[in-house]
Amino acid sequence: MAVWCITGVNIGRLARPTRSYTYTIDTNTSGQVKLDVSNGSPPSDPYTQWQLLYFGCTGCSKAAGGADPCGKGMSNTNQFLAGLDPTNMLPCSELFPSHPPAMTSS
Repeated sequence: MAVWCITGVNIGRLARPTRSYTYTIDTNTSGQVKLDVSNGSPPSDPYTQWQLLYFGCTGCSKAAGGADPCGKGMSNTNQFLAGLDPTNMLPCSELFPSHPPAMTSS
């Protein structure tokens, strides 16, 4: 048994990490670090993996497909399809400007 410490955060006594476990660290809640260790295989569904990556859950309201937890005006499903970070607070108007940058010729 070893005590694992990542960037100064003691995450407790764990056996040496192994490929038969899935380790997920969730830092989405301010002031908290959540370590989830499971002996099941990671979900094969890309959307489920995306939900777990950004929200740490799949059944919670903020991870629902139609949710827009940051108020960007874009659902989680559409943010997933666009390859966006749903926890990024920038509004869609800044992520997708309506006028592309001007092209200059030299």
